[in-house]
Amino acid sequence: MRLTGFFRLPKHEKFKYNPIYYNEEKNKREQRIKRIKRELELEGEDGEKKASRISNIKDQIHRGSRLKSREKRRYNMRVLVILIILILLFYLLLG
Repeated sequence: MRLTGFFRLPKHEKFKYNPIYYNEEKNKREQRIKRIKRELELEGEDGEKKASRISNIKDQIHRGSRLKSREKRRYNMRVLVILIILILLFYLLLG
């Protein structure tokens, strides 16, 4: 005797879900392209404004490199602290 009719399981529902992914790098790249195009349109202006924009871009690049070096120092310090802690633990366990 089959009991499959008595224990009927519901079928799963199907949804039309299209995942949307946010790509931060793509967004930044598109903003950078728009900014550069805007700057190229303003290129016909006098030399003083153009020079100030160029120095501004150089400042932004320099600021970014400083942040990266600061992050590297923090990372190296963390690794050093973890290494010292591990050495002390091994010394205490084996000593």
